[in-house]
Amino acid sequence: MVEVVLRAPDGTTMLAGDGAAAPLTEPPQGGEVLFISVRARNLDTCAVDLVASVRDLCDARVRLEGRPVNLTRAADGWAYPTSPTELDNFANVGVCPNTAGVRDLYGEPYRVEVTITDKAGRQGAAAVQVVPYCAEPDRADDCACTCAARYVLGSTCAGPRDAGPGGCPPGDAGVGD
Repeated sequence: MVEVVLRAPDGTTMLAGDGAAAPLTEPPQGGEVLFISVRARNLDTCAVDLVASVRDLCDARVRLEGRPVNLTRAADGWAYPTSPTELDNFANVGVCPNTAGVRDLYGEPYRVEVTITDKAGRQGAAAVQVVPYCAEPDRADDCACTCAARYVLGSTCAGPRDAGPGGCPPGDAGVGD
């Protein structure tokens, strides 16, 4: 059994259910990412291969990242990221700049999917629909700008941005609806 875990900028973690607010965070390399991991049962917890993706519900565009992570079994029987305050315990799925997106990456529903595989080849997977948001108040305007649909690399972000109408663009087939 596997469930999606998200990490906030302050290092706290949260279980992500459908409709959860997903914190966009600036990582050391820049841009905006969703830090995604898992809690799991019935797997070897050492060097689990984690692959996480963020899928656009409108056009099926996928962003993904994978890495080995270590999990630690807790008293409740679930295994969690070993060091939840460390970034390397989470897939760092780069979602912004949003240069090819057909809609804004914040304030809109996206699907987060995780797959884990342990050394014995046992696998688990989970998926939830989340709504990313700019989680760092002092960077909110820059986050909103670079996560806007069809952001142009090198553009200047000045002041707050109007989020626009939201939803899938007209004429879109609504992949994933």
